[in-house]
Amino acid sequence: MKTEASLNLNYELKTDSLGSKLNLNVAGLIFKRFQNSTNSTFDSDRNQNKMMQTLEVMQTQPQIINNFSATADYIKKYKNDLKIAVGGNFNRTSTDNDTKYNAFDFRTNISTPMPNHFLYNENIYGAYLTAEKIFSPKFSGKIGARYEFTQSEGNSDNAGDERLRSIKRNYNEILPYLSLNYAINENNNISYAFSSRIKRPNFWELNPVKTLLTEFNYTQNNPFVKASSVYKQELTYMYKNSYFLILNHALVKDNITEVP
Repeated sequence: MKTEASLNLNYELKTDSLGSKLNLNVAGLIFKRFQNSTNSTFDSDRNQNKMMQTLEVMQTQPQIINNFSATADYIKKYKNDLKIAVGGNFNRTSTDNDTKYNAFDFRTNISTPMPNHFLYNENIYGAYLTAEKIFSPKFSGKIGARYEFTQSEGNSDNAGDERLRSIKRNYNEILPYLSLNYAINENNNISYAFSSRIKRPNFWELNPVKTLLTEFNYTQNNPFVKASSVYKQELTYMYKNSYFLILNHALVKDNITEVP
């Protein structure tokens, strides 16, 4: 079962006849998902015929996510085809995973509960500044940078490893941006862009709770996963606004992946 409720408020104010404007935005999200599963393990003979049941694992895995974000942007336009944009944002997310596991062993008639309550809070503060200018009918460019500061904390009340009980992180990053565009003639255009961003792990990747599948198999996420820094370059050639040749290169630091 899944429920979701969201609210978004936006306000825009034009400050001059050139199109300069102030934009304010506030958004909120409440997400709840409740899922249950039961996994059973059976013995088998050498011919893979199913025999007696040995283990039953009952799992309740609720997930509650609350998110609040606020953004303020101001774009100032000038008569000399210069545009300056400045802004900032705040994003707060909290997740609540009150997981219940119970494993019943039919061979010993012993029931083993394995609850684990994992709470995660993340605050992201950001600010940016960009300048965009049309230098001539053929040439234009944009340059800027964004600064992000992140505070996060995850707490688990029943993790087997002491290191998983409380994980706190504070990190910051400066993310530059550059783009250039040149119209060679009516039919040919070339552009270059350099961008950077932070790719954060999904919330489920940070939950250290084990998901039991059988007596000997389980899956477990890694709460120590770091956010990735992604730097990308792209060179684009366009012919008659219809045909494109794109060359790109990406560098990812602390790449996030899944390991079987």
